[in-house]
Amino acid sequence: MKKIIVLLLMVIATNFTFSQSSKETEVIIRKIADKIVKANVLEFVDSKTGEKYTQLTQDTDMRFINCATELCDWEYPSGVLNVAMLELGKLLEDKKYINYSVDTYQFIFNNAPFITEIPEGRNKWNAALGRLLKLEELDDCGAMGSGLFDVYFYYDKKDEYLAYFNRASNYIINIQDKLDDGTLCRERPVKYTVWADDLYMGIPFIARMGKLTGEKKYFDFAAKQIIQFTDYLWDESKELYHHCWQSDDSTNGVAHWGRANGWVIVAQIELLKHLPNDYPQREKLLSILKQQINGVARYQSESGLWHQILDKEDSYLETSATAMFTYGIAAAVNEGWIPERYISIALNGWDGLKTTITKDGTVKGICVGTGIDSAMKHYYTRPTLDDDIHGIGPVIMAGTEIIKYLKSKGK
Repeated sequence: MKKIIVLLLMVIATNFTFSQSSKETEVIIRKIADKIVKANVLEFVDSKTGEKYTQLTQDTDMRFINCATELCDWEYPSGVLNVAMLELGKLLEDKKYINYSVDTYQFIFNNAPFITEIPEGRNKWNAALGRLLKLEELDDCGAMGSGLFDVYFYYDKKDEYLAYFNRASNYIINIQDKLDDGTLCRERPVKYTVWADDLYMGIPFIARMGKLTGEKKYFDFAAKQIIQFTDYLWDESKELYHHCWQSDDSTNGVAHWGRANGWVIVAQIELLKHLPNDYPQREKLLSILKQQINGVARYQSESGLWHQILDKEDSYLETSATAMFTYGIAAAVNEGWIPERYISIALNGWDGLKTTITKDGTVKGICVGTGIDSAMKHYYTRPTLDDDIHGIGPVIMAGTEIIKYLKSKGK
């Protein structure tokens, strides 16, 4: 009976590939990526005078200086986007997408020496490149650092990039808040809180540090976080991750938030891609990934999209989480980590994502930045924005993996 079910699933997966093509998917993804390339203005703007700069100097009055767009600021969603654009550029052999990320990091680091302190009256969130200057949490380094790593590995080996890797890895491993057992956590909203999001904010960067140095300690740190986050956040009854665990009462948060679960799956994929094949805990990490994939698959809607709150069908269908699950499952199939029959979940997810993308490449239905709250209403009522930066990178990542799969089948 089991063999019959598996064969049926394989037939379903094959039928999906006939309804989709790599060329069609490429056209859609290029529309999104081309919009991003066009929008990425590598400039600073003086909010008081309106003057624009491509290069700061020692005499620049930083009190009113902002990055022209969030795309070239040191913000974690931009890091995800940089990783996505590099992968797309490599797959399509198109330098404009590769140069998007290479040029962005060059712009940032060319100007970084002139940003030595945050001006009075500003903070790291509203000061130009403030998060680059002031490391205070994983958001400040891990995601942008991952994109920088990929630029360094393949295109631009600058000494200042290497210096940043050492600075950021030291922060993550030795300075960032942790529970007594070494699990990464934050001081907000409760001291100490384990955020599912932080698996992505820390682990892909540390995995790349392991690849760069060849030192097992980095892979050990990353693997430990995956395992212990799962211990704290996995809900066995729902087969989903909670958004958080809070130390004041040792309980999990109220919601199985979509994008939080998305961060977990992407972090696992990123670690496994960089992890040595003979790493001792590789099979354990693969079992955790398979556990999550089987869990989230149960909550996929008929449209292919997943809900903002995964186990609440009365919450809206959300784009960024769908993109992350589609990416994660397609990547796991492409890497040979799970059976090919799972591709039907990812292809259905991509069909759902296509309904959120307009003809001009606008991506709709992306939940805005979302913190932790004890009330479920917080998650139900978070607004969505077109082209919100939290979702653009994941959609490109999802499309890239779908193209890889379809090309491998000659589609």
